[in-house]
Amino acid sequence: MGFETVLEISPIRVESGSTRIRFCNRTLKLRRFQEEVVEVFRESIRGRREHSGFLLSLEAPTGAGKTLTLLAPLIAAVLEDMSPGHGSIGVYPARELAWDQFESIASLLERLGCREEKLEGIGGSEYVRAYSVRLGDGDARRKLVLAYVTSESIEKLLDACGGTSKREALEKLADLLVFGRFQGEPSIVFTVPEYPYLLLEAAYRDFHSAGYWISEVARCFSKALSDSGFSRDAFIECVWSSGALRRSDAREYLRLYTSLVGDTIFFDEFHAYDSLSLPAFQALAVAALAEHRGKARIVISSATPQDKNIELVKKIAEKLGYKVYTIRAKWPSKGDHGDVVRRSTRLVIHYYVPTRSGAVAYYEAQRKVVDEAPRIVKNLLEKARKVVVFVDRVSNVYAVAEK
Repeated sequence: MGFETVLEISPIRVESGSTRIRFCNRTLKLRRFQEEVVEVFRESIRGRREHSGFLLSLEAPTGAGKTLTLLAPLIAAVLEDMSPGHGSIGVYPARELAWDQFESIASLLERLGCREEKLEGIGGSEYVRAYSVRLGDGDARRKLVLAYVTSESIEKLLDACGGTSKREALEKLADLLVFGRFQGEPSIVFTVPEYPYLLLEAAYRDFHSAGYWISEVARCFSKALSDSGFSRDAFIECVWSSGALRRSDAREYLRLYTSLVGDTIFFDEFHAYDSLSLPAFQALAVAALAEHRGKARIVISSATPQDKNIELVKKIAEKLGYKVYTIRAKWPSKGDHGDVVRRSTRLVIHYYVPTRSGAVAYYEAQRKVVDEAPRIVKNLLEKARKVVVFVDRVSNVYAVAEK
């Protein structure tokens, strides 16, 4: 026996913006919250000689365009008629999300008419791509490099460049990105919270030692925050004196870290971080805040309200003298105005009550999912343009798809 419940979900809209910028062959129009993010970066550029760094928490619905803000440093530089700087790094809670956003930005650049260029020395790796980009009203073009960096891609990059160790692959990538920055060519790196482990393994080649170093960073920050005031030098001395990282290794780590990461970090899809990825987020965030001496630019993007982990990093940033901002995507003042982020959605929940009990009932229910789902989807497609099916097991996903 079965029955269903239907929920009607209203469209989601956000305020439109007025900024239009020439991007390759087309015009890119920003939403209001994207304009606000760009404005924070513009203020940072104007105050570059002072404490120009900041920590910004961004809250916007899924699909509103939070990932597009990875281009905000580049857009801000063009509007201020300045060099684009180092570009940015996007940190995601899972490799799949990092890859999806890497592909999303690459697809956006292609839709805008930006031409992909061949990279020398990489061997045609799918994980590192370069695009010829024209921004603003001028004819000048810049090379924008996109790099997907995880343990998986570093292994593939190692094969592509003919190296013999992860460190060699990382250095090859670092040289490519740093050389480009000297020529005014920004980059966007897409990665995961395991990234600091990759960098530390380059110095230690030991996953557990890398983890110990990160735990010492957290301990020394807690100690520094419990004292009156905050001394960056005391914090660094605490880390070095702990013996977690030899000074010679530390220099190598910092060289790789600053060349690959730069001073602008986006922690995207923060609502999807779990208990395993949150400690790495905190360690990476506070390390960036401390190492860049007031000039780190950190954006934490989430589809849900802020939580205590973000509040902790905000307090650390304030102690270190950083400006702290909060930007929330706003609903338009009139319900039928603004940009539609998600159209009206009908959520249909199907329940099945088995006629038996125990393990037999479970097996019966699973069979029912596979047997009934195709018929339900067919009926829905007669009324809807797009149908998304959720089932409770991966095996059922494949079984339903085959039918």
